[in-house]
Amino acid sequence: MDRTTGGFTIHELIVTLALGTVILSIAVQHTAGARQAYSVNAAQTMFRALGARARAHAIERGSNVLLHVDASADSAWVTLDGVILETIRFGPALQVDVQTMSSPLYVCFTPRGYADPDCNSFTGSASVRFVAGSKERSAVIRPLGQVTTP
Repeated sequence: MDRTTGGFTIHELIVTLALGTVILSIAVQHTAGARQAYSVNAAQTMFRALGARARAHAIERGSNVLLHVDASADSAWVTLDGVILETIRFGPALQVDVQTMSSPLYVCFTPRGYADPDCNSFTGSASVRFVAGSKERSAVIRPLGQVTTP
């Protein structure tokens, strides 16, 4: 009886698995960098939106509204008369570290939608950095309350 087998040898399978492992590890490393870049971009965008919502809350409610940034808790939130209206936790949600030049950092929006420089915790402009691994982005809070990106 003449038997011919049409399968792979053990050596061919080992080489194929080794190559697949190397390619997969390279892909995972590139994915981690992309995930960090996405996280800092998302954090920056979310913070800019929170600044706009804080201004909108002040105008809609006709009251002073504060935008707080807590670098130690990696979070930002909006308050009206001590009541928290909205919160973003950058650490748990995006694995992003928030860094500020001063702590506490807060902006007071008046009912007209502008920041009150006498009430803010800073003078001039304030910078907020979002860091994940080797990736980082920043946002700047201008004297009148605009949250911009450099």
